[in-house]
Amino acid sequence: MGQSGLRVRSAFSVGLYPSKSFPPSGYPVRFDKVFYNGENHYDIVTSKFNCTYSGVYVFSYQITVRNKPLRASLVVNGVRKVRSRDTLQGQDIDQASNLVILKLDVGDQVWVETLRDWNGVYSSSEDDSTFSGFLLYPD
Repeated sequence: MGQSGLRVRSAFSVGLYPSKSFPPSGYPVRFDKVFYNGENHYDIVTSKFNCTYSGVYVFSYQITVRNKPLRASLVVNGVRKVRSRDTLQGQDIDQASNLVILKLDVGDQVWVETLRDWNGVYSSSEDDSTFSGFLLYPD
């Protein structure tokens, strides 16, 4: 239970529109296709999750990879917490994913970024790249 006996909730699930494939490295991937963002804790403008309630969170990303290699990382406040790599080249399609449980404090920010021009993040009408997170339990 949260303040005044209300249940605290925090969840989001976003995807990448095909026009945003192969994003620039070193910046948050612009996931702007919203599947769920009921509490608006994921900021569509900055492409970052903003922690509103301290607690334990689950984050996952699934990235479709095409034509270029991929190095992706889940970043918390500028610190890379988990990483994925895919060295696929050519016209084949592959996927890189990760899931992690993290303790966050109010004001923490979480996002996904690619590293070192390894930005093979891809999306199409048949292939999605997604980023999701939710509060497992509050402090």
